[in-house]
Parts: sequence; C-alpha cells; structure tokens
Amino acid sequence: MSASRLLLVQVLNDGARSEIWRTAIAEAGARAGWEVRQHWGGEVEVPTPDHDLVVVTWDPSELTLEATDVVILTCDPERAIPALEALGVSHKDAVHHVSRRFAQASGLIANGVAWYPNSTEKLDLPGLGEVSVSRDTEREHGKASQGGPLAIYDALPPASGAEADWDVGLVSYPAYRETDTGTSRISLLGRRRVLFSGPHVWLTPGRWRVDAVVELDCESLVVVYFEWGLHHEQARHHVEMREAGRYAISMIYDWPEAASAEFRCHLVTPKLEGELIFESLHVTRE
Repeated sequence: MSASRLLLVQVLNDGARSEIWRTAIAEAGARAGWEVRQHWGGEVEVPTPDHDLVVVTWDPSELTLEATDVVILTCDPERAIPALEALGVSHKDAVHHVSRRFAQASGLIANGVAWYPNSTEKLDLPGLGEVSVSRDTEREHGKASQGGPLAIYDALPPASGAEADWDVGLVSYPAYRETDTGTSRISLLGRRRVLFSGPHVWLTPGRWRVDAVVELDCESLVVVYFEWGLHHEQARHHVEMREAGRYAISMIYDWPEAASAEFRCHLVTPKLEGELIFESLHVTRE
C-alpha cells in the first residue's frame, strides 16, 4: 500500500491556539506511527514511498512534497496581524503578508481543498483520522474583533458582499502630508505626481469595488485621476474638482488572479495651493 502524504497548511500563527493544534496533530501522528514535520522555510525532502508523513506549513508553494491530501487550517486574520507585529513587522507589511496567505488559501479552497477555521474543535485528516482539541481551550481563545482590514477573509473564499474598511494609514504618500485622526491631509503644492497609492492588500480573483471619499480644500480647479486594480494594470477615472468639498469615488476592477490591490491618485496639473484630504477607503466583493 502506498504511503500517505498529508499536507496541512496552517495559514499563519495567531498565538496559543495555533500551537495547540500543532501539538495535537503531532500527538495524533505519533499514535498512528506517522512522521510529523513542520516546515517554515526552505525545501522539504520527499520521503520514501512507504513513509506516512504529515507536513505542517505556512506556504505549500515552497515545498517539493507531492501530497496525496491537503487540508487548510486558518486562524482569524485579525489575530494574525498583531502576532506578526509582535515579531517586529510593521502594520502595513503585516496586513500585506497576512492577506497574501489568505488569498492563496482561498484559491486552494475554491478548488476543493478541505478547510477548517482555527476555532473548530475537530479536524478530519485523511489517513490519520479525527484530531480534536478541548472545548474549554476554544472558549478561552475567544473571537477577534470584527471589522478590520481583512474582514473580507472572515469566510473563504470571499463571497459576493464580503467587505472591509481599509484605514487610509495603510496607503503610501510620496508627497508631503499631515496625519489627522483617521484622515490624511496631502499638500497639492508642486508638480504633477502621485499623491497616494496602496494599500497592497491581496484580493482573490473576481470583481472588486472600491469606494473612497476625499475632500478638497482649494478654491481653484484641481484635476486628478484615480486608478484601481493591479500594480501594472488598472481601471482609470478622471475627475475635475471645480470647488472645495467632499468627492465620492467608486471604481470596479476584475482581478484575473490573486494579487495585491492598488488604489492610486494622480495630480494631473501642477498647483500652487490647496490640500486634498483622504478620508476613507472601503472595498467590496461584487
């Protein structure tokens, strides 16, 4: 009989709950006579054909292992962000990294791979059987607060209607800007240029809409254009702002594959005065 190659993709780490699952899987493997390996970087040697093996990893694309079965175990995305920040990763980079992992996992799940949330009490692992953790541990773990930048990944893959607010602080500002509470005030003084871009959160294939609100503080005409999509290909929307006030921008782009999202604003004509205040950014799966 050929050996089993079970690849368990644990999408990032959210602290104690993730470690509890790794321990439970290692104990179940030991009882069944399977080898259990953890892979956090580099290549894993493919074992001999008569060797039953479980590999727990964050990124299956790094492995040479030819798995007979794959299972996805995901933590709460909003818990993974502070876990990375505790390791010294910036908030922007943590959101980018976590979103990439969840977008990749969504692709596997969309193709039929079994998926379990970290809060589950039981896993049914092919060839290895049922693995469980205690209900008390699940209650202590609790639930992360909702409504964060990765709320689109509360269910995998994101369905129509999945949405999230993206803090304007996740966006990069090549030009001078002052930060207020929840907003970014950008000086328009100077040549034509990119006023802001980002936030580089990964999205899954499909149609995504962005809704943004900016406020113009300028008495003369300001011409800008917005872009929404991939780094190298986007939808474009020109806007002539003829008076001070708030402007709502809504754009749609079809993601051909999982990739990071970019929302950009370009100043078209040089200005000697004025400011643009970036107030809010919201994304929705159509």
